[in-house]
Amino acid sequence: MFSAKNIKVIDNFISKKEVDDLIFLCNSSCENNEIWWYQKFPGPEYADSALGLYQEKCQEGLGQYHHNKNALLFVYIKRVNDLISSDVGKQLVPIFHFNRHCVKENSYTPVHTDAGSKNMGITEYLNRYHPTNIYEPCLAEYTAIIYLNNNYDGGNLYFPDYKIEVQHAPGQLVYFPANAEYAHGVSQVKKNNRWNLVTHLTSPLSVQLHSIIYNMWSTMTDEQKSIFNFS
Repeated sequence: MFSAKNIKVIDNFISKKEVDDLIFLCNSSCENNEIWWYQKFPGPEYADSALGLYQEKCQEGLGQYHHNKNALLFVYIKRVNDLISSDVGKQLVPIFHFNRHCVKENSYTPVHTDAGSKNMGITEYLNRYHPTNIYEPCLAEYTAIIYLNNNYDGGNLYFPDYKIEVQHAPGQLVYFPANAEYAHGVSQVKKNNRWNLVTHLTSPLSVQLHSIIYNMWSTMTDEQKSIFNFS
């Protein structure tokens, strides 16, 4: 059931000290191109749910990209995953661990959906799906965001279909369904930069289904692939 009640806001989800530590990292330069947050590449829990060749690709990415991460991210991702899984009544896994996100001064994020879209009022759930994707955004079932600062003007998360606008506070967690019925955007940031951490979560079954399609696609000939309408 689509409802504004599915947009959850939890203040003080992380402590002030943790917020301060993360803001320091956000504002610090990263030496030798090392990053302390996760890129949008399947995390370890996600890889554990994958199968066959697709699991191997996910694990390969873990070795390549997932190093030098701040230990707090492991704590938050478990807390968030446990909380949302309990709230929605089914086990979820994070598609990737928290990724740093910045909306810079004088910029904004247009209204969008994290998984699926609407075309002439009709929901298209797999419009961006492709069998070869390692990070497959169409699998996202929930979006979770931790906000780190509020020393900016504007920059509120809003959901136009529900006429909801979130007033942010440092340490706040916001989570909501990632599907097309929860289109959202960020209003213009008029002063300073707006920092947050973001992740998406999905069910292990969705990971396994994508694994099967990925693995089958990998064995098909070009002629067999040509009958499918994947761009």
